[in-house]
Amino acid sequence: LPDRTSRSSDKATTVEAALVRRTPSWSKTHPRRFIPSNMVMQVEKRLTRSSDWFTLRGSVIIGFGIMFVSVVLLNKQQIYIAKECHSKQEEDFSQAFSLKGSLSRREGPFDMPIKGNKFEIYQPYYDMDESKKGKVLIAPPQDFTESFDTRISWADTIISEKTTRLTNLTTREHASFMYMELVKSLVTGSAFNNAEMSVIPVLGEPPKTKDFSLEDRMGGTDWTYAGDTMTGSARIDNIYSLLIDVIKNNIKGDYIETGVWRGGASVFAKAVIQVLEPNSPRVSYVCDSFHGLPPGERNLDKADKNWDHSAYLEVPSEIVANNFIKYGMLDSNVVFAEGFFNETMPPLSKKINTLSVMRLDGDMYESTVDVLYNLYDKLSIGGYVIMDDWFGFPSKTACLDFFKVHGINPTIIPIDTLSAYWKKTENVDIQYWRYEKSDFIAAT
Repeated sequence: LPDRTSRSSDKATTVEAALVRRTPSWSKTHPRRFIPSNMVMQVEKRLTRSSDWFTLRGSVIIGFGIMFVSVVLLNKQQIYIAKECHSKQEEDFSQAFSLKGSLSRREGPFDMPIKGNKFEIYQPYYDMDESKKGKVLIAPPQDFTESFDTRISWADTIISEKTTRLTNLTTREHASFMYMELVKSLVTGSAFNNAEMSVIPVLGEPPKTKDFSLEDRMGGTDWTYAGDTMTGSARIDNIYSLLIDVIKNNIKGDYIETGVWRGGASVFAKAVIQVLEPNSPRVSYVCDSFHGLPPGERNLDKADKNWDHSAYLEVPSEIVANNFIKYGMLDSNVVFAEGFFNETMPPLSKKINTLSVMRLDGDMYESTVDVLYNLYDKLSIGGYVIMDDWFGFPSKTACLDFFKVHGINPTIIPIDTLSAYWKKTENVDIQYWRYEKSDFIAAT
């Protein structure tokens, strides 16, 4: 701060000079003689106090100014830091939950993902890497049926009559049927006609191909090259009819497929549910190791050997998930259980409440008992079990042993030359101890 004494002295001198100016002109040669000294001292004292006050007030004003500037700068810095932190949080949230925005908004039948040493249960809708997701290629069923409802309404006015198979359908039902036929032709690969090939089934080596055979594809005796399921048209139709039955009769429960390959049958089942029961709460469980069949080391059946090491049967989960995306079928009610069934079925059984349709496509004895012993009691009365591999497969032996030890004898209904299904008509008290001890044969 400036020297207050010198400033007050200067002001006193200035006052003294002013007093001199106000004295008579004859006395200016000796001003101090005519100005009382005590007056000058009083003026100096008052000016000193005044100087102190103005100096203090100036200091306070300067101090407040500095403080104000500091606060403004600090606030700006805090706002900048807050914005940076908020931006970083938004970026982290976007990366972690790009589809739903936050964990609190994550939907599904139970909390996921669930991870074990050799398995994982998760929702690709949330958990799949965004950079690996493909595009939706097929319009959602509601959009498709609305568009073709209009087409059918117009076309019906310029024909004499419909065929017997279609005459009892409303325009909306007809449009929905068209949609399901389109999806069926795509997942089975028959839509590609001459651009498709029939792959000759073989294990343990790269399979050979031949010209596409519609007859083979209908019966599911070849494997598709361009499609998404090797089940064939007859088995796809079976999925359709059984889902119609459980939805029409209000049979509660979800859909599960154990052994999905490229996922086409599960995609089709999801599409059926979307068409027949829009906004359905039914969950689609998609269960597979996603790297082929197990080696059969549990030695439960001699026919369980040599199912592994077939590259054509090893389909990564990303391809399966993208097939759901391609048809617009991936949502929070699609759950993947990745791992061999002896790893995934026990924890999954603790999460599933009820099932209406179980589709087993595990080929092997051990893969079949893993599913039946853990999930059959979850199947509602009036629900169905579809065995993709029935005639000539060890999975049939596993079912027959399961029937025998539990004292049941369901009616087996063939689908084609390979597959069959049955309807659950009675509750069964599962002898789980047999599964724990791998004792699946009834004592004779």
